[in-house]
Amino acid sequence: QKETYAVLKADSDSGKLNFIGNVEARGLALGDCDVAVADGFTGNIALKMYEGVGKMLAKNISDLFKKRK
Repeated sequence: QKETYAVLKADSDSGKLNFIGNVEARGLALGDCDVAVADGFTGNIALKMYEGVGKMLAKNISDLFKKRK
């Protein structure tokens, strides 16, 4: 992680890309970055969490409409 950070930072300093550094987990949902680089385990956890939240919200919204008469 430290080596990758250094490479991305160097490319950002040279103008090759726009690297903003580490992002908090809430920043992923808030759009703090367009692309997030993560190891497979961490990335999979983030994807599965957002997938679960999406399904939960869809179910809750569906349940609200079913309760309305």
